[in-house]
Amino acid sequence: MLPRALFIPVFVAHQLNTPGIRHLRASTGGENSSSQAHTNLRYTTLAGSLRRCVVIYFYFMSHPLTAVQKTVLSLCDRICREEYPVGSLLPNVKELAAASGVSVPTLGKATRFLAGREILDGAAGKRFGVREGSHSQCREIINELHSDFADQNIAGYWELVKNRIKQDILQGKYKAGRPMPSLKELTAAYETSFRTLKKALSHLQGEGLIAPHKKSFCVKRIVADPRANKVVFIMLADKYGRFQLGSLNQDYLRNLELECSNARLTAEIIGHSSNTEDLFFLGANGKKCVLPESEFILGYIFLVVAYTRAVDTVLAELAQLRKPIAVLDITGGWRVPPYACNRHFGYFSAAVSPRSARNVARYLLACGHRRCAYISAFHQALWSQNRLSGLREIYASAGIEGGIKAYTLDHPPRYYRFYFEEKHSLWKYDQLKQAYEQWKRSIPGFLQQQLDPHFSFTLPERIIPEAVMRGKIEPLFEAAVQDKNVTAWIVCNDDIAAWALDYLQMRDLEVPRRISVIAFDDTLQAQRIGLTSYNFNMAAMTHLMLNFVLNRRMDNRALASGPTEIEGTIIERTTVANKAV
Repeated sequence: MLPRALFIPVFVAHQLNTPGIRHLRASTGGENSSSQAHTNLRYTTLAGSLRRCVVIYFYFMSHPLTAVQKTVLSLCDRICREEYPVGSLLPNVKELAAASGVSVPTLGKATRFLAGREILDGAAGKRFGVREGSHSQCREIINELHSDFADQNIAGYWELVKNRIKQDILQGKYKAGRPMPSLKELTAAYETSFRTLKKALSHLQGEGLIAPHKKSFCVKRIVADPRANKVVFIMLADKYGRFQLGSLNQDYLRNLELECSNARLTAEIIGHSSNTEDLFFLGANGKKCVLPESEFILGYIFLVVAYTRAVDTVLAELAQLRKPIAVLDITGGWRVPPYACNRHFGYFSAAVSPRSARNVARYLLACGHRRCAYISAFHQALWSQNRLSGLREIYASAGIEGGIKAYTLDHPPRYYRFYFEEKHSLWKYDQLKQAYEQWKRSIPGFLQQQLDPHFSFTLPERIIPEAVMRGKIEPLFEAAVQDKNVTAWIVCNDDIAAWALDYLQMRDLEVPRRISVIAFDDTLQAQRIGLTSYNFNMAAMTHLMLNFVLNRRMDNRALASGPTEIEGTIIERTTVANKAV
């Protein structure tokens, strides 16, 4: 019997002779005329001289996957993970090439190959779509390209496994400080070989995400540099120093403070504001200050809630500090200036892409809702438009044209103008204020102290704007109710969804028996009223941003493939019911 090591060339010969490999190597340039003398062997027989097997072995070792083949693997992996769902269109060629980290010609060869295998629909020069039944074919291609032997030697597949594990870590599947499953369990979970898994885990260890633990690994806790102990959090404020804290922003801030506390760090929060002249910063006390810079500061986290010229100015000042800066964009639609495109910056995105809406659409389809209303009071924003496109994309891929009807305010009045534009048409504000002050003087002193001491501020700037917005969005509710085929309302955020529930209760339309309601953000208010809502996994996002600030070894490719975004999840409560399909 031959020694075990001599079976390796024979095994390689068998693998290289599979129809898929021959097709892929011929289609993507894996074979060429210069190597024809070797490839003429064709590996058609396993019974030959040892010299021929050795030639095969060294041919394989010296011919790793080409860039086209790696791109094919990457696209197949994304299709299998439904990053590109069945029936959806892929991004345009330039965007897809940038996301894959390859040139446009390389991407073209990869997409043409997948079209030839009937995985993609389309033609050169046009956007490709993902065909039905493509998952099984993608898995076949991945299996063809990677055997137990090839896993160790071909660059590319281990990166896919590494990215899948990394995504699960960032989404909280494996908790910080706790051991991960055994290597045997991980091998089965990610459908790979032991050697590929070990290579993927070793690179994650190099990035500082995991550490050895007994016979497996554990997710590392965030640990601060002992020489510094502070992280600065920058967010929008008005000229009086009041932070612009919507429900979503409050959750980010709360999670950031919790992460910093767990890492024994101090979180300093400052605001940025601007007038007609220039930008200025405000401390927690509301007084003007300079952008903090100290040897005790580890880095900065910048929350972009609205794109203005002030954002570029803040980035310009941060770029001069030469410290890690994590930028969280919840608006979308703005380009990073050239001076902020360097290794010190990491870009992250939340609530902007259509991904969350796609998940909501799949969830509603699984519940049997074939006609839904999308209601948004902020449809001038890119995130609202992306949610509508994501919903329609999934319903169209399911063969339900017109399954999503939009009821939107495309040009809502600006928040800070509500009082000035609307107060005279609402109530007699001066008379209301006088009546309140008179009543306040008539009650005991200890009760007066419990009343709102800033009534003159809160009435025009909080109560009136809310009433005005409700008055403008109720016609959308009324129009949605008129469509008797609609069984579910998809509302742009939890605040508007709470008004929608009030409106449906007023109309005696039972939720969820008559109308199901689902929204986005999963704020504390959603929990309080039992609203089914999409959670953007803000805890994982803040953990990721803080890890970027504290860990320079972390792999950051945001500038090449777009901002990093974490998958969220739907939190089911009591406002969505199953319908008969």
